[in-house]
Amino acid sequence: MIEKVVKVKLQEGMEAAALLVQTACQYKSNIQVLVDGKTVNAKSIMGVMMLSMVENESIRVVANGEDEEEAIQGVAAVLSSEE
Repeated sequence: MIEKVVKVKLQEGMEAAALLVQTACQYKSNIQVLVDGKTVNAKSIMGVMMLSMVENESIRVVANGEDEEEAIQGVAAVLSSEE
């Protein structure tokens, strides 16, 4: 299991949540996103939307599984992208 703190640079909304979930689903590992005491499955669109992440917020991403390093790097890259 590995963990990374990421500063969110995504715009808020459904499109950002969908991009995060789409990226997380590419990996076999279990990926969790932790924000303000809430933990959700990064592969769940409803869970990710419930987090209401805001730009410049620091969040934790935890990945556990056979491709956990690639998974955490991929999800972190999406969260911190400036598109």
